[in-house]
Amino acid sequence: MAIEVVPFESAHLEDAADLLAARYRAWRERTPWLPADHEDPSSTLPVLRNCMASGPGVAAY
Repeated sequence: MAIEVVPFESAHLEDAADLLAARYRAWRERTPWLPADHEDPSSTLPVLRNCMASGPGVAAY
């Protein structure tokens, strides 16, 4: 299966927020002292918007 890399756009934000929140929950399982702040996609969305505003990025499928 080939990986397609495309410019990161607003259309990717919700999926990226879901992935980031899921990854953070997995980190917290191994490191429980981390705060629960970013376990919900609605809290990771602003983080991703900030990243997007500071420069270009890519999404891989």
